[in-house]
Amino acid sequence: MTSMPYSKTNEPIRTILAAGGIVWGPEPEGSQVAVIHRPRHGGDWSLPKGKLQPGESLEQAALREVEEEIGCKARLGRIVGLTYYPINESTNKLVVFWSMTPVQAGTFVPSEEVDHLEWLSPHEAIERLSHTQERELVEKAAAGS
Repeated sequence: MTSMPYSKTNEPIRTILAAGGIVWGPEPEGSQVAVIHRPRHGGDWSLPKGKLQPGESLEQAALREVEEEIGCKARLGRIVGLTYYPINESTNKLVVFWSMTPVQAGTFVPSEEVDHLEWLSPHEAIERLSHTQERELVEKAAAGS
């Protein structure tokens, strides 16, 4: 029997599910990675991702978030990995990431949530990303493992 994790205030710790993508393109060889700037999250640079909507699968959420945040439709590849981190004292977030390729070009439109999109080499993306776990996922995906 496993026990429920509790916060310091003795409340159960809840986990928010989210999904996202390491989107490869737009170069012909897919040698660049989409990295976004999120001003509402401390001005971090991250991979496109977001929470599931009610009734939505992880796969559906990943594709929707990529389209919303970088402006292109994509195709799911293999699962690259996941990140797990605290949001606050009583909430954690689990994000599943897929390798993705664009299937329909779109137009990036800056918003309050995502104000900048960069297509970077894997090395540049690893240097730019704010979160260690996401840097490790790009490194793993670029190595093909």
